Amino acid sequence: MDDKQEKVLSENWRVLRKCLEPKKLLPHLETVLDYEDKETIKNQTNRTDQSDLLLDILHRRGPRAFDCFVKALQKEKTQDYLAHLLKKQIENKRLEIEQENLKIQTEQLKTKLQSFEENKRLRKWKKSEAVEQLTPKTFHNQM
Repeated sequence: MDDKQEKVLSENWRVLRKCLEPKKLLPHLETVLDYEDKETIKNQTNRTDQSDLLLDILHRRGPRAFDCFVKALQKEKTQDYLAHLLKKQIENKRLEIEQENLKIQTEQLKTKLQSFEENKRLRKWKKSEAVEQLTPKTFHNQM
């Protein structure tokens, strides 16, 4: 899982452990869970423990785990509202990161603009100084 996915899963752990029906999701998680994982989850004494174990396993799986989990929630129509919640929060995290990147880019552009303006002022100043130095010589040479 990437950082956004892990954060969203962690932030929603309490809601998920309360509302998940892990046994219904297991058939849809073939690509993430092996047979042993599924059996261990099924053998937990209650639904909350099953949810905790499922979420814990998902945390340790690769980058596809979160997406597979969301798809499983969508397929299990009684839990698709949880998929919607997670997808919305992932999108919010993506937008937060994008906003932060835009702020950084804006600051970089401001710095470049200030540097450009300073260089422009410096060139203008050097040009005016050169003109001043040439003007007396030109006037002196004409006499």
